[in-house]
Amino acid sequence: MVHISKNLSATVPDGSNVSYRNFCGHYCDSNVVVGYFLQALYQKTMNPEALTLQLTYPIADLRGIKLHLERNFYGVLTTTQNNITNIDYVKLISMSFMAEMKTAADTERLGAWELTLFDFCYNYTANSDNKLEIQVIGAEIVDTEMNKDAQRMSPYFATGFSIMFAFVCITVSGSSLYFDRLRWSTMLVAVSCAIVPVLAITTTFGLCSLIGNRTNSLMLIMPFLIMGI
Repeated sequence: MVHISKNLSATVPDGSNVSYRNFCGHYCDSNVVVGYFLQALYQKTMNPEALTLQLTYPIADLRGIKLHLERNFYGVLTTTQNNITNIDYVKLISMSFMAEMKTAADTERLGAWELTLFDFCYNYTANSDNKLEIQVIGAEIVDTEMNKDAQRMSPYFATGFSIMFAFVCITVSGSSLYFDRLRWSTMLVAVSCAIVPVLAITTTFGLCSLIGNRTNSLMLIMPFLIMGI
């Protein structure tokens, strides 16, 4: 937690480095409960007889200050042997890293930091020597992963479009031939019916990119919906 909130930095497009402290604003201490508990746990381990530290779940008492651990600790198993703490097992510790976004540059910096955080957590969890599994989620992370999935779906989209294009051409040509109305204009209409939706989709994405709108995860579903209709 200390490394993420203080030491982890990301490089933004302008070449500068930013950390969580650069944009956390009033939310810099949003995970202070977890930090206080870890410090008190270390002190209690060194001195189990310290009566001013009562590390009990769900509410701990740190020198008269009540800490509601149930807001961050989930899947907790307690024990009656609580010389240090009555917590025997914790399945999940939840921490929120929120930020104040005032300008578009702040949003861009936060996005770069989120992706750096995702890479750090992925590499940490992939190391078999580490006992903790760190999972992270954020708006920029979700959009990036959706874009990656959309790129992997491109062959399927191309296959679906090819099948649709062939179906339209074959059915229109077959019906025109059956009614003796097969003309070059008929084939032009069939081709246009298949190509126009694709041109509309690509034009819309291009215009959105030109005016600065981000291609979010919902927009990536639109081609499949439009082509399906």
